[in-house]
Amino acid sequence: MKLSSHQSFEEQVFNHAEDSDSLIEQSDFLSCRFQRCDLGQAQLKSCTFRDCLFEDCGLEMMRVEKCVFKNTQFERSKMLGIDWTLASWGRREIAQLIKTINFKDCVLNYSSFMGLNLNGIQFLNCSLLEVDFSEASLRKADFSGSDLQRAIFRNSNLREADFRKARNYSISPQLNNISQARFSLPEAMALLYAMDIRLEE
Repeated sequence: MKLSSHQSFEEQVFNHAEDSDSLIEQSDFLSCRFQRCDLGQAQLKSCTFRDCLFEDCGLEMMRVEKCVFKNTQFERSKMLGIDWTLASWGRREIAQLIKTINFKDCVLNYSSFMGLNLNGIQFLNCSLLEVDFSEASLRKADFSGSDLQRAIFRNSNLREADFRKARNYSISPQLNNISQARFSLPEAMALLYAMDIRLEE
């Protein structure tokens, strides 16, 4: 089945759909599954995804302007370079959206979540190379098993976040709120390196 504009889809399975570079506007997707779909560089505008699952999809450089994602799961998908700040994160959606949107085994390198309310979001075993989390609220976020090499945390709220088994992160305790956040050794030593102190045996 092909994705199209100004349509409503319910309990549909999109398998191997190829809509890269396409423009899809004002469509609603309820309880839909996207399997091995190619939406690379697709332009999604004012679309709503509720109770949807994306599996093994190619979503590189996809635009999500004014899109809403509620209770949506992304698994084993490549999602490089997505600017999530373009999506709809209005106050009415925050409580329902952020606590239930999750990423598992995904590649989100070079994406931006700058300034967003991401409380409770899950990034499980994901690649988050150079992802921008500046000014974001990530309270109780779960980064377990993820690679955070060169990810940007600046004035971020990481209170009660879970970084156990995460790796390659560089987080300054002076520039971020890490109160009650959970870390595992030896990776947690990176927190000390950011404090400009000398470690000696």
